[in-house]
Amino acid sequence: MMIIGELFDRGQAHTIERELRDRGIDVRVHEITQQSPGQQGAHQINQKENQARQEVLYQLVVANKEQALEAHEYFRVKMGMPGAPPAPDPDWQKIKSFQMGPVTKGLLAISLMVFALSYLQPSLFEKIAQLFFFNDLDAGVLESIATGEIWRLITPIFLHFGFLHILFNGMWIKDLGAVYESEKGSAKFLIFIVVVSALSNFLQYLAMGPRFGGLSGLVYGLFGYLWVYGSTHESAQIRLPKRDVFFIVGWYFLCLLGVIGPIANVAHGVGLGVGMLWGIFPLRDATSDQSVLLLRFKYIAMALFFTLGTYLIELFRSNL
Repeated sequence: MMIIGELFDRGQAHTIERELRDRGIDVRVHEITQQSPGQQGAHQINQKENQARQEVLYQLVVANKEQALEAHEYFRVKMGMPGAPPAPDPDWQKIKSFQMGPVTKGLLAISLMVFALSYLQPSLFEKIAQLFFFNDLDAGVLESIATGEIWRLITPIFLHFGFLHILFNGMWIKDLGAVYESEKGSAKFLIFIVVVSALSNFLQYLAMGPRFGGLSGLVYGLFGYLWVYGSTHESAQIRLPKRDVFFIVGWYFLCLLGVIGPIANVAHGVGLGVGMLWGIFPLRDATSDQSVLLLRFKYIAMALFFTLGTYLIELFRSNL
């Protein structure tokens, strides 16, 4: 038996008892009679006065230990005390348990070094940025890549233009990149980075020009992959918490609507769409349930919207 709360108010004690029983918790109220403080051993008062000064303490008692924790939390809230903090999401705890692999560490190290130069050596950073932009700022359309500078397909991901920019991207890459690399291996992660970055950077460039950078397209790609793969494959070890899905998709739409400010929306949308399509395959271990098949088609439609829809919206805006 565990005492989850004590009250001198009989009515309140029985009200809480009734409410806990309505929640399926087996609770009892025990009455403990005690004298008022300072009156024990007062021989000068008669028995009738002594009884009048006695107080009754009402103890709420629960037998089941698991129910007792829930009941105690309910009692605390009823008494106006702050409730316990929410329990950590088990899926997110599992995500945080993965260790970063060499590719994930390399992504972060290069990004941090380039970003540090923007403060420590601004002139050197400008030269590096010229080399890392998707196309030279003074060159014609796709001229730089056409002349052999193919690294520009990828290198915009290493450019960040503010502390919050690299902090936000770095935190997501640290967690989501560690999951992908641990699950699929470093070689496959490199292929994923090249494909997602090249496609998202290419369409971002076509829509808005070469002045952009950041890991966010890759972040969205990793998110899209883990989201869809976890929903359509029984073998998936990781499933993204729903609140993170709502947050990332909500953030995408806030950026697309222009609420946040100048953002590489096409890189976000294309990264998300490509990651989602990547997550649908391979089909050999995909769940064959009819509802999951329909879900897979829904994800394909969403991926096409994120990829092509975002590109067309931003292209239209740039031509206004």
